[in-house]
Amino acid sequence: HGSALEYTVRLDESGRYRRLVRDGILGSKGVISGNDEVLGRLLSMYERDANWIRTHAQIVGVGVETSLFYAVSRGDRCAAVKRFSSEGALTARGKTRTLSQQLYDRLDGGDLEAVHAFRDAYVQNEPDADVIDQLETIPWDTGSILMFVGSLTVGKGVQNLLCAMPSIV
Repeated sequence: HGSALEYTVRLDESGRYRRLVRDGILGSKGVISGNDEVLGRLLSMYERDANWIRTHAQIVGVGVETSLFYAVSRGDRCAAVKRFSSEGALTARGKTRTLSQQLYDRLDGGDLEAVHAFRDAYVQNEPDADVIDQLETIPWDTGSILMFVGSLTVGKGVQNLLCAMPSIV
């Protein structure tokens, strides 16, 4: 992963992680990279093993296949979201409202351990149980909508989006 290379391996002054990663790479059957750029960084870090890495590397693209999506006019947004919701595309097996409220209550009470307790209490890679209700609260046809999809990490730039928000809306 690109951030692991940059923030762990490259910054490791002892060389421990660099050696462990090299052992892992050379002991594997292959290397999967999300894109050419990350593979290039790996190759630059392990120049003496670059030929082996190149011949055993496979790019498995990450991100969104944009050809699967199309723009929807503002007037058609609401109907498109309702159609999407009714087609069963959303399997709402994630966090319930009750579970969310319990977490909020514990956090409001200063119980930071609640985060750990709730981590395994629901299927995190599934939409929340009330996702369809939440979608219905968005003013699709009339409102200005700004959406961020991605990890809430500095590298993804959500802080830049928040800073730019007054200029956007």
